[in-house]
Amino acid sequence: MKYQTRIILYYMSIAAIFSLLLGIVIYRISSGYEQSSRANEVAVSSRQLVAQIEDRMDRMDAIINYILSDPAVLDSIGILGLDGDGKLPAPYVAEAESEILSGINTDYIIRNTHRTVFYNQTGHVLSSYVSDISNQRLNGNYSAADVPYLKEAEAAKGKTVIIGPHEDRWGMYDGSEVFSLIKALQGYNMGYIETENTLDSLKDLDVPDEQTEYAVFINGEELLFSGNDAYDEAFLRELLKQYEGAPFRSRGFICASDASKLYDFKVLALKNESALKDEKGTLLLTAVLSALAVFTAGLIFVIILSYALVRPVKALRGVMEKTNLENMQLVAADTELDRGPDEFRQLAASYQAMTERLDKAVQNERRSAILTLQAQFDTLQTQVNPHFIYNVLNIISARGVLDDDEAICQMCGSLAEMLRYSTSNKERYAFVSAELKYLENYFYLIKARYEDRFEYGMNIDEAVKDKLIPKMVLQQLAENSLTHGFEDHGGLMRIDIQGHADEAGWEISVSDNGAGFEEEKLKNLQKKLEETRENVLGGGAVIELEIGGMGIVNTYARCLMLFGDRLIFTMENTGTGAKVTVGERG
Repeated sequence: MKYQTRIILYYMSIAAIFSLLLGIVIYRISSGYEQSSRANEVAVSSRQLVAQIEDRMDRMDAIINYILSDPAVLDSIGILGLDGDGKLPAPYVAEAESEILSGINTDYIIRNTHRTVFYNQTGHVLSSYVSDISNQRLNGNYSAADVPYLKEAEAAKGKTVIIGPHEDRWGMYDGSEVFSLIKALQGYNMGYIETENTLDSLKDLDVPDEQTEYAVFINGEELLFSGNDAYDEAFLRELLKQYEGAPFRSRGFICASDASKLYDFKVLALKNESALKDEKGTLLLTAVLSALAVFTAGLIFVIILSYALVRPVKALRGVMEKTNLENMQLVAADTELDRGPDEFRQLAASYQAMTERLDKAVQNERRSAILTLQAQFDTLQTQVNPHFIYNVLNIISARGVLDDDEAICQMCGSLAEMLRYSTSNKERYAFVSAELKYLENYFYLIKARYEDRFEYGMNIDEAVKDKLIPKMVLQQLAENSLTHGFEDHGGLMRIDIQGHADEAGWEISVSDNGAGFEEEKLKNLQKKLEETRENVLGGGAVIELEIGGMGIVNTYARCLMLFGDRLIFTMENTGTGAKVTVGERG
């Protein structure tokens, strides 16, 4: 046996060392591949972002070219250029402005820009419509002479120029942060056409990886947009300068950049390496599992190698490993033990006899637990507070003496239905619809007692009416409101029953306009509910409640037996009374 132990330890040591080395190799290879993959993802994101921004600028540039391709609009622009100091007749000027406005207010232009503006050196300013109707009016105090970037447009000699973040001052009430494309029209006082889009429009770009952030630079290193305001502009510009044609790591980020071949802008895509911690954890777990798999294979080999020496022990261990609470009756002594020494055969027989006795004990315990739980439920179910029955009988007696009308018949009928429903022991649970019918009878009798001093309302979704609840739960909650909520109440007493259902589950609430729960009493009730929960779900002491003292605790215990952990049960003060909610999570 000592020799066999040395062999097992020797091979297990070799398997452990090999498994550890294999796990390290797998982790390093997987980690390197994962990092390379994430770097490629950032690079792909930068290229796709460039393509999306190019598409937007293409549309803005196409709008400028589209306007200039219209001969009538171009002629009108030339006419307005000659209108220095109001030299041209007003009808000509008005017709030219109308032609230009018609050209810049097409559906395509309005949908693809925040604003398209034409303005010239003679003071004419014409704007397309904007989505905000209240901001259609132009700012009369702002003209071409106030535009700070006209020199850049003039220097481009008819080419489109990108203008960085600035306020849209053309609208009277706008002030939106925008970027724009502007073109200086060639010719005498021909003016400028500028298309604007809001900086916010750059927030909805489609990024393949939601963890990748981006910044856009124009005209060299001017920051146009940053997807994360927490990053300083100098920090982003520093990362952009480090790009040398391939993804790189710097200051805890994986970075990549790409430049547009059509317009003067670049996109910096970056991903915080801290976001890769979970992925590294997954890789480490994979490496550990791989190492464990190899170690397990080696261990199996060692077991097979030593099988001949420990065959009887292994056989008995196999029988023990197959044993559980569900199959103790099916476990039989392994036939391998029949070829072992007498001691092992006797041990196997003793084990088989033990499992049979244990199985009988478990079955008896289960039956006992079921009977105990059923007895608890039956005890709680029958603990119905009889006070309201005595009150109803007094009402009927008094009404029969004082009045000779049919109301007493209706009261007797309602009472009969209530007694028939409450004393039936065939079913412990009922549909909410049946509970509501029972509650209607109860409220009828209460209404007969208090007349105009009592009101009630019911608003229950149809989907809730098909749910099962323990019998008389709603009546107990309503009676609790009448008994405690209106104890010193001299005004109108009202109880509302509300029920709704959705994907998260369903619930019914009973609320009143009474005095509400006293804070100390509410704390004590919640403590009792927690103790009841531990007893019911934890298999603790038997629940015993005295008649007349059950109330909310009784209701909670019976609902807990039906719904278990899915139970919804809350008590609260609403400011105008008390509210108790019961239901079931989906």
